[in-house]
Amino acid sequence: MSTSSINILVLEDDPDMRDLLAMALADEGYSVEQAGRGVEALELARNQAFDLVVADIRMEGMDGLDVIQRVRQQSPETRSLVVTGYSTEADSIRAIRLGVGDYLKKPFQLDDFLQSVNRLVADRRRELKQQEPEQAMRRTALWALRALSPATAETGRLAATLAMELGLSEASAEEAELAVLVALLRSRPEGALLQTMPLAGSVEKVLAHLGDRWDSGQASPVESRVAAVALAAGELLGSEDAKSDLALELSRQHPGRFEPLVLEALDRRLDQPAAAPARGDDHRRTRGLLSLGRALEEGGDRAGAAATFRELAESGAPSRERVAAWLGLARLARAAAEVEGLRHNLQEAMAMARRLGPTAAGEAALETGLTFLSVRDANAWGFLEEAAANLSGGPGEALARLALLYRVGRPPAEEELGSHLQLLLQTEHAGQFAGNAAWLLPLLLETRASQKDGWAARALTRLARDFPLQLERSLRGGTLSATARGAAVEALAGSSTPSAGKLLEALAQDPDPNVAALAQKALKQQGGGEGLPVLRVHSLGALEVFKGEERVDEGDWKTKKVKYLFAYLMTRRVPVGEDMLIEIFWPEDAEKGRRNLYSATSALRKSLRPTTFPGELDYVLRVQAQLQINPSLPTWHDYEELERALSEAGRLRALGETQQGMQAARKVAALYRGPFLDGCYYDWALETRTRLEQQVSEHLFGLARWAAALGDERSRAEALEFARQVLEVDPCHQEAHLLTMQLFLETGRPQEAVRQFDACKRLLRQGLGMEPSIELMEAHQRALLSL
Repeated sequence: MSTSSINILVLEDDPDMRDLLAMALADEGYSVEQAGRGVEALELARNQAFDLVVADIRMEGMDGLDVIQRVRQQSPETRSLVVTGYSTEADSIRAIRLGVGDYLKKPFQLDDFLQSVNRLVADRRRELKQQEPEQAMRRTALWALRALSPATAETGRLAATLAMELGLSEASAEEAELAVLVALLRSRPEGALLQTMPLAGSVEKVLAHLGDRWDSGQASPVESRVAAVALAAGELLGSEDAKSDLALELSRQHPGRFEPLVLEALDRRLDQPAAAPARGDDHRRTRGLLSLGRALEEGGDRAGAAATFRELAESGAPSRERVAAWLGLARLARAAAEVEGLRHNLQEAMAMARRLGPTAAGEAALETGLTFLSVRDANAWGFLEEAAANLSGGPGEALARLALLYRVGRPPAEEELGSHLQLLLQTEHAGQFAGNAAWLLPLLLETRASQKDGWAARALTRLARDFPLQLERSLRGGTLSATARGAAVEALAGSSTPSAGKLLEALAQDPDPNVAALAQKALKQQGGGEGLPVLRVHSLGALEVFKGEERVDEGDWKTKKVKYLFAYLMTRRVPVGEDMLIEIFWPEDAEKGRRNLYSATSALRKSLRPTTFPGELDYVLRVQAQLQINPSLPTWHDYEELERALSEAGRLRALGETQQGMQAARKVAALYRGPFLDGCYYDWALETRTRLEQQVSEHLFGLARWAAALGDERSRAEALEFARQVLEVDPCHQEAHLLTMQLFLETGRPQEAVRQFDACKRLLRQGLGMEPSIELMEAHQRALLSL
C-alpha cells in the first residue's frame, strides 16, 4: 500500500494547528482531510473510510474521544492518535478503553508527531498485509463455488445481503456467503471439489457453529448465525408452500433456533416495508444521490443521471427521495421517447408513494398525471383526480384542477381560474408554475384572449417577467392561435425586461397583421411595468438559487465561501459589519480576510446578476463598512417562509385555534424539504439547522397526533406519514416511534409495530447510547402478544 493510499482525518478546532498538522502529513505523502468540529468530522467519516484519525480532546460540542468512538463503531479497523493540551485522568482512562493508538500532549515536537503517525500507519499496513492472503483465498473460493453451482448461489447471496443489512463488514459478508455455499455443496455430487479447496480458518469456524441454537447460550460467530438463517430461508423459498412472512414462519417452525435480529434483517430484505424509518446516515445518502442525479440531469448527462436515479430507486425502504428517483427515471424515459420505460417508472413511483401516505401519493400522482398529459396519454386524468383529492388546499391541487380544466378543450371561466391561479402566483410556487408552462401557457393565452382582464392576464404578466424562455418556446411551437399570440403581446407589454423586448420584436414580424401591429405599438410604449425577475433562494436542503428561470450553477459561485457568504446575508437580511463577516469566514488573518471579503463580494455580485439584464445591478449593497442583500430587489427565500409559517403555527396553537394551527403546520411540512444548508458546517449554520429541526419536528409531531386523533382510515394514513417525516428530521424522537407503533396496532399490523420498535432501539443505541422508554417497551409487548 503506497503512502498516498493512506487516508488520515485531522480533527482540531485551532485552525493554525490544524493546518500545520495537515501540511506536515501531506508533505509525508498521506491523503489528508481536515475538520474543525466533531459533527463535521463524523460527516466526513460517513462518506469516506479513514485509516487514522488524529483528534484533539477538548473542543466545543462533541469532543475528540466521542468522535473516535463513533468512527470506531462504524469502522473498527481505524487507528487513532490523540493530541491535547489539557486532559483529565478520566480522559486518559477513556482513551485507553477506546484503544487509542497513541497520546501526545501539547506542546510537542513535529518529529514526535510524525513518528507516532508513521508507527500507527505501519501497524495498519501490517494488518492489511496479513489479511491479503486470506482475502484472496476467500474470494477465489467464492468465485469457484458460485460458478460451480448456480443453483446454490442465490442462497449464498442472501447470506451476504443479510450480513450487510446488519452492518457487518464486507469480509464477514463473504465468510457467511462462503459458509452457505460449502454447506449446500457438501451434500451434492459436485461437492467433491471441496476436498481439494483450501478454506480460511475463519470460514471453518463459521461452518463449525452452523448448528448452534440461538437460545443455547453458546458464543457462536455472528457469521454462523447469519448463514444458518440464510440456509433455512433458502429451503422455504424453494418449496411450493413458501409463506409470505418468511421470518415469522422460521420462528414458528424452529422456536429459539435463530437469532431475532437476523430474522428481522431477513424480514426487511424480503419485504422492504415502509414502516421503519431510514437511518440518519441512509437518509443523508439518499438526499445526496437525489441531488447528484438532478444535477446530472440538468447538465445533460442522461446516462449518469439514469445510473444515479436507478441506484437510489432500487435500494432500501420506500422514501420520498426514492419516489423522486423513479420520477426522474420517468422524465429521462420521456426525453428518450421510451414509452414502455416511461410507464414502468411512473407505475413504480406511484406504487412506492402510495405506501408512504396520502400526501406523497398525491405529489407523485400530480407529476405522473402531468407527464402522461405531455405525451397525450388518457391515463393522465385519473392520476390528476387522485392528486387533486390528496393535495387539498395546496398548489398541487391548484395545478391538478387547472390541468383537468385543460381536458375540457375550451377557455375556462374567470371564476374557475381565479382561485387556482391566485395560489400559484405566490412567489414560493414560481418553480411549479414555470415547470408546467408547456401546457399552462396555451390555456392561459387562449383564456386571456377572451378575457381582457383577470387572473389569466396577471399570470401571463408574471410568466413574461420571470420565465421568458418558456414563453418563447410556446410562441415558436406554431400551435397558438392569432388571438393567443395577441394576448402574449399584451402580457409582454407589461414587462420592461430585455427578453420581453426581444420577444416583442419577433412578434412585430408576425404573419397576422393585427398581432404585428399590437407588437409594434407595445415596443414603442415599452419601458414601464415589471422589470427584474424574482431571485428565488432555496436553503432547506442544499443551497439552490434561481434568477427567474435561470439557475445559479455551482461553478458560478467560484468558492464555497462565496456561496455561504450569500446564504448568511440572505438569512440575516439586516446590514452586517464587515469585521463580523471576516471573523466568521476568514478568522485567521484580519487583513487578508478583508481582501478576501472584497473579492468574494465582487464574485457574488457577478454570479447573481441575471444574464438577461445587461445593466449594473447590485444584489449586495455596501454601506458604511456593512454588507446586506439589496432590500429593494424582488427576492423569495424558503427559510423566511418557513420562519413565518412556524411563527404563525405557534401563535395559532397558543390561542387554541387547533384547526387553523394545523393548517399552518401543513405549510411547515410542505416547506421543509431538508436540513438548513445541508453540507455547511459553519457555527451559525449548525445553530440555525438545529433550531429549525427542533421546531419543525415539534410541529410535524403535532400534526401527526392531530391526524391520529381524528380516527378515520385516511387520517391514520396521514398521521403515519407525518410521523415518518418527524423521524426523518429526528430519528431518535421516541414519541414519534411510539405513535407509529400505536397506529400500526390500531390498524392490525403488529408485525410492523415490532419492526418499528427494533428500528427505534437500534437508533437510540447508536445515536444516544440509551434504551427505549417504558411506553415503547409496553407497546412492543402488546405487538408481540398480538402476533
